[in-house]
Amino acid sequence: MLGSQMYKGNLAEITIKEVVQNSFDAVKASLNAKGAKKIKEGQIDIISDSNNRSWNSVNALI
Repeated sequence: MLGSQMYKGNLAEITIKEVVQNSFDAVKASLNAKGAKKIKEGQIDIISDSNNRSWNSVNALI
């Protein structure tokens, strides 16, 4: 199923929300993990470039 079929609304806004949610879920899972995958602290950085009209989400797992 394509994103346009799954979601109603502005696809650009929905895409950003999904990436942030996925980043949050990854950090949360690592915080709750056991053993070597467990982290003490998580961070999500959103980096935007208005010149290129682009952005990136970076998960920092500590």
